[in-house]
Amino acid sequence: MRRWKAMCGVVALAGASAMAGDVWIGNDIGRIDRNGPGGTATIFPALCTEVRSMVAMGERLYLADAFGTIWSVGTKDMTFQVFPQAFLTNALAVHNGDLLAAGSDGQLRRLRTSDGAVLSTRAIGGVVHAMTVDGDTVFMGGHDTLIRRGNALTGTFQIIGACGGQVHSVAINGNELLASSLDNRVYRINKATGQYITQWNLPAGMGSTQIAMDGAFLVAAGSDGLLRWLNPQTGALFHSTTVAAQARGMAVVRACKADVDRSGGLTPNDFQAYMNLWASGSPHAEMDGSTFLTSNDFMAFMNAYAAGCP
Repeated sequence: MRRWKAMCGVVALAGASAMAGDVWIGNDIGRIDRNGPGGTATIFPALCTEVRSMVAMGERLYLADAFGTIWSVGTKDMTFQVFPQAFLTNALAVHNGDLLAAGSDGQLRRLRTSDGAVLSTRAIGGVVHAMTVDGDTVFMGGHDTLIRRGNALTGTFQIIGACGGQVHSVAINGNELLASSLDNRVYRINKATGQYITQWNLPAGMGSTQIAMDGAFLVAAGSDGLLRWLNPQTGALFHSTTVAAQARGMAVVRACKADVDRSGGLTPNDFQAYMNLWASGSPHAEMDGSTFLTSNDFMAFMNAYAAGCP
């Protein structure tokens, strides 16, 4: 399904579009898929046991599996490191160059990314299954339906709200915390005050849904083998494509959007690749942060191309 909107005017590159990239999905048998402008590819048919959580830091992907092992994967060279741990990790996040690992024992551990060494341990006050970081603030959700907020440095946590079911995944969208829960809904919560804003229903059959922000879109994957790009405010569907079923972890690895063919540099091929994306209604063609494909996206792409890749 595609949503189109006719409009014109001055185009400014939205900050959201600069944060878009390739979507990586891990599932219950350790399969790792990547979705980018070129479509979906299975990168590792069975890298590990069941993926429990996934987070990106630069070009590296970090995964926690059901045996307590944390994997560090290079998304460019496909090399990986393995960091066995004496605890099971339910949720991963990144803070100040370290990993934060929320364990099944109710502890939050700070891990060194080079070798997985535990740098500090703090009590959370509950078992967490979803976690994200915004600045120095950690947001968490778990099977008790509660939303917790705390300081990533001091480890002081407090309950700021609750969802209508077990929380499976959380993401930050501007001033809001988005939480997907077992009742098949996404809850919009003011991240500063914890105030409930509203909620909307996910498509039926998604099950335990993983969510992440990809540019202006909320991407969602669950048990039905579809990756969906949704409007984060309304849940309106923009696009969907097939990926690994029974998703258990998801992360967006940031990329230069002007490098459409992912060659590592900008060439005339990127122009043709972008036109093909736009004509097909791909969410990877959305460049101006509007969650619609318009002529403005062409101008935004040309601006991005002229600016070059970092």
